[in-house]
Amino acid sequence: MLSRIIGFYFGTRLHQDFDPDIFRRGVRSHTLVLGNFFLVVWGFGDIENLVKGNRFVLSPSGDNSLLTRNLSVIFGINSIEVESDWLGSIPVFYNLSNYSVSTLSLLCSLDECSIDEEGLACYLKYGYSAFESTVFTNVKFLRYCSRLIVNDEGIKTINIKDPVLQESFLNDECDEKDAISVVSKIVNDLVELNSAKVVIPTSGGYDSRFLNYLLKNRSRIESFTYGISNVQALSFEAVYAGRLSEILGTSWSQVFLGNFWSLREDWFNLYGYSTHLHGMYQIDFYQQICKNLGDKTDSILLSGIVGDVWAGSVRNLTLGGVNDVYKLFYSHGMSIDSEYINVKNSALEDGFWRENKELLQNHRYAEVMLVRTKMLLLSYLMEVPTYMGFVSVSPFLDYNVVKSMISIPKHRRFSRKWQSDFFNFANLNLEDMGLKFKVDNSLNYCQVLQNNFEELDVESFKGIVDLDRVKWINQKLKSIGLMDRFHHYILISWPLFGKVLHKIGLRSRVTIAYNEYCVLHNIGRLRNNIK
Repeated sequence: MLSRIIGFYFGTRLHQDFDPDIFRRGVRSHTLVLGNFFLVVWGFGDIENLVKGNRFVLSPSGDNSLLTRNLSVIFGINSIEVESDWLGSIPVFYNLSNYSVSTLSLLCSLDECSIDEEGLACYLKYGYSAFESTVFTNVKFLRYCSRLIVNDEGIKTINIKDPVLQESFLNDECDEKDAISVVSKIVNDLVELNSAKVVIPTSGGYDSRFLNYLLKNRSRIESFTYGISNVQALSFEAVYAGRLSEILGTSWSQVFLGNFWSLREDWFNLYGYSTHLHGMYQIDFYQQICKNLGDKTDSILLSGIVGDVWAGSVRNLTLGGVNDVYKLFYSHGMSIDSEYINVKNSALEDGFWRENKELLQNHRYAEVMLVRTKMLLLSYLMEVPTYMGFVSVSPFLDYNVVKSMISIPKHRRFSRKWQSDFFNFANLNLEDMGLKFKVDNSLNYCQVLQNNFEELDVESFKGIVDLDRVKWINQKLKSIGLMDRFHHYILISWPLFGKVLHKIGLRSRVTIAYNEYCVLHNIGRLRNNIK
């Protein structure tokens, strides 16, 4: 087994009821006493040997580089120094009052009762914490390229050199063939961490298709797919992935998602109040993969996280003023519309805009900031499988890979033209193979049909969210009317017509209510704390 640390806590209090083995996959913990503080690390294998010095990292390879997904931690008596990677891809939370620091937000917020209205407003507007603030006054999170220092003199953060600001990153161009070579090398280097199977979550889309193709030893691949349509077996993800596997000769299985809403407490234990209830489907997905693999644990998990951004999927990301900052937060409807929010967050947005407005005129910098702002949410794509026991890696979190892909000439990145031509060359243009599939996204709608939702306590949101909106959410999830069912039927049966309805603002009211419920649910747990 590859020994690796996957999380840590530093503070003056040992939480006796805390168990980092959230999914019962054999996560171990080890505790060090450092003067008045405790350092608890957890992970897999011989983690004790990984902290015998005064330093450890969260990279599974043990690499000290912060140009890929990593954290560097130096500790001593009554002190800790934590340095984040260039994207902030492993969230770190810290408490300004009791000097606790952890990769799990709950361990820094268990006793908090002072609510930060600015942080709360951002959470509601975007669906997750933003601008280094959380819903709690004393709890913050560490940004990309920064260092957190806790010692006898207090607690402070220092911004360190940002490699994205190099002229070569912002302006140089890279031939797409050279970029493909860079990605290919990193992909194959990453899977050499061990000789186990390489699990690739495969939607059949460009990112997972790219990874399946670039891996040289395809006999190691175990690809898995979940479908998002009401008939999961006919979902385009499953149809595309199945055909891709046939062409490449790889092992492939479809996972049929069940009632993942029931896994919300596991999600809360992993993410606390930092983000909305969202990724329970990923927990269901990986739990079923673990059952499928049996004893083949410790497998490499090769993720396509944010590969689409670097490849050129983001169009016209232009920010002309502070009112455009929202464009950096793709919430996909899992947020509360500003017209229903009664707390304001203008100060945080204004500060962010003042600091970044000139750099954001460079489209490459803007794309990197889009990923950085959303990384607190997107990290679940790596963390859920990591806590399941997988060695989670991705080439698309590597600085050199990103630099090469984002430097492909703009006209070739537009609509990912360079990748579509590459797939044509490799005979992997699935879009032109006449495959029959369904394109509706019914995942959340099906959860509403399967579950009885506890009503939100309306009064607990007084002064925070419009109470009539909270009542509307409760009513909509309790009773699905004929018009709601008919609307969803149209979306399934006539997807092109459904897209037109979506563009003019006619979305499924049931799905909207579910999305907003997921944002408010855990905030409702704070009803006795909100002041």
